[in-house]
Amino acid sequence: MARLPYADPNASDVAGLVDRIVAERGSVLHLYQMLLHSPPVTEGWLALMTAVRQKAALSGALRELVIIRIAILNGAAYEAEQHVPIALKEGVTQRQLDALEDWGGSDRFTPLQRAALALTDGMTRDVHVHDALFDAVRPFLSPREIVELVVTIASYNMVSRVLEALKIASADPRHELRRDASAEPATGGLMRVNYFQGQVLGVDDFVAEQHYMRARLRRHNRYLLGSGIATGMKITIGGTPGAQTVTIAPGLAIDGRGEEIEITSAVALPLPAKGKTLLVQVSYAERLTRPVPVAAGPGDAPEVQPSRVEETWRAWVAPEAKAVAVPIARLTLGRGRWTLDRAFRAPRVRGAVAAKSTAR
Repeated sequence: MARLPYADPNASDVAGLVDRIVAERGSVLHLYQMLLHSPPVTEGWLALMTAVRQKAALSGALRELVIIRIAILNGAAYEAEQHVPIALKEGVTQRQLDALEDWGGSDRFTPLQRAALALTDGMTRDVHVHDALFDAVRPFLSPREIVELVVTIASYNMVSRVLEALKIASADPRHELRRDASAEPATGGLMRVNYFQGQVLGVDDFVAEQHYMRARLRRHNRYLLGSGIATGMKITIGGTPGAQTVTIAPGLAIDGRGEEIEITSAVALPLPAKGKTLLVQVSYAERLTRPVPVAAGPGDAPEVQPSRVEETWRAWVAPEAKAVAVPIARLTLGRGRWTLDRAFRAPRVRGAVAAKSTAR
């Protein structure tokens, strides 16, 4: 049983943050319900872990191997339970998972995996990494991928230490997320606030009104427009081999949930030096902003809370599509240079006109 009670994800002051967690993780797991006691820490945590898991060029299978190895070394059962299904989905075999505890004596791992696991053991057990361990990964990974591997190992050591210090367990009872129930009940209809003279309104009423309007917009987008690019988002590849970038022009897309993804200025993403195919992907995101003072009682410490939720976006390249993303281009690597795969057809909303993409 956890050492602290889990925070309620239905609280109005974390509504925007919880929406982001659900969009990027699928649900509010025990760890995030505990972190919600501190919304600023939760926001930073979510940003870091989303970058590590969804925006990095590092192989998903390699990432999950080192995460589960960290869980084994630190005795973090919750961490292992959450990541074993992800590892299998990323291509790690059950035989490899079974051999992870004594990977050094197993022949089930590639030279790259063995080098990464040795680095994981060194960083987790000793902190100060020997040159030989670090040099062993150099032949296999680009500088970007090495940084991402090191940060992944460090980040998930942080995760396991937080889990074990707070004794978070998957069997713990936790709060049921009810936010969507007020806007999109199981009957299929939407629910809005009924205003009347003399009514006393609270934060929950205004939050419910926001959810109602957003649910209507998402429903409209899903059923009338579908998902894909609505306009713009032209793709350009530039740079020299080994230092290429892919640029996404401004535009609008709609994801499978009906969320609108608007990119207002061109964004350039670095491309890895190695690989086979990559998908350029965009997703909807939110950011809490404009902090304002909150009235405090006598003797209470002053607090601030974000007063606005900025609707923004995320963009990245990865070998596989993420469930919350809209894939807008596919790239292939040949003779050391990334080029657009002309056979790939990006999804488009109904009535959208395709934009031409170029490579230079």
